[in-house]
Amino acid sequence: MGLIVSAGAAIGGLVAGNLVFPPEPGQTAADALPFTLIGAFLILWPIHALLMRKMTSVPTRYAALILCGIVAGGLLLGLTLAIAGVSHPKALDLALIGASYGGLTAIFWAALHWALSRFTDKTAQRSRGSA
Repeated sequence: MGLIVSAGAAIGGLVAGNLVFPPEPGQTAADALPFTLIGAFLILWPIHALLMRKMTSVPTRYAALILCGIVAGGLLLGLTLAIAGVSHPKALDLALIGASYGGLTAIFWAALHWALSRFTDKTAQRSRGSA
């Protein structure tokens, strides 16, 4: 289920981020896709697995996941700029945009996970009931 949720969250975060922050001239809407993919697959999915072990409250777990997404998105874009040696006059603005993309991706991750969990729970109940 994490594979489906992460892929959907990466695409959802990309689309929502592009609606909030339209690409500048010379950029494409897919420029942020590597960041949302990294965030969804390598950050949010493992963090959710850790939070599932530590937190029983689902709303608290999803809130913590969204907070992690915001922080990780800002750090991911900020560190990418630093490693690349880019001295950008709007580095803080770009880090905030990265945090927004991270938060939006995390919101999609939590929403998709919740929806798929409910769907699989209902499907399992129906199959038990018909057996």
